[in-house]
Amino acid sequence: MLFQDADFRNAKFQRTDFGWSDLVNCRFAGVVLGLKIGHRPISEQPPSWLLSGVDFTAATPRRLELIGVNLDAPGIRLPSDADHWLIPDWSEYLQRLAAAIAVLPDGTLKLTASIWLDYAIKDQSPGQTVGFIAARDLNQLGGTELHDLLNHVRQGASGRTSRPVTNVANSGVRIGPAMHGRGPT
Repeated sequence: MLFQDADFRNAKFQRTDFGWSDLVNCRFAGVVLGLKIGHRPISEQPPSWLLSGVDFTAATPRRLELIGVNLDAPGIRLPSDADHWLIPDWSEYLQRLAAAIAVLPDGTLKLTASIWLDYAIKDQSPGQTVGFIAARDLNQLGGTELHDLLNHVRQGASGRTSRPVTNVANSGVRIGPAMHGRGPT
């Protein structure tokens, strides 16, 4: 199915699955809840699948699933603010997150973060270098602990210094700037 020059600014999405639909010059605004673009397994992606001029910059994505979507493409624009994170080094970010998860003690945070990471890896487009995270969704999935963990990993790569997150899920694990290869402190 082709959506061309579609204005979705007043659309109400709830569990909407666009699958492999082509989106050309489509605009989204307001709360976009439960929209899925792409499909699993990614290996079945049609070679002619077209996403061009897709603009979410005026939208507030909630439970937006981008499966096999190449966010490196210049025609896809997403919001980037405190609640919406564009990750320019996606593969490296996922590797840093895996290392951070590996040193967490067994428990809810480790399980939730592992599941999130598994989906992020499986849903990425081949060769994808840019990722997107809606921070509010993290709070709903795994509470502030998941949000803080993913944000810390994100900030650690940008060269910014951040206050170490302590007492993650009451585990006694300290996650700080030099956390790679370290266990609980």
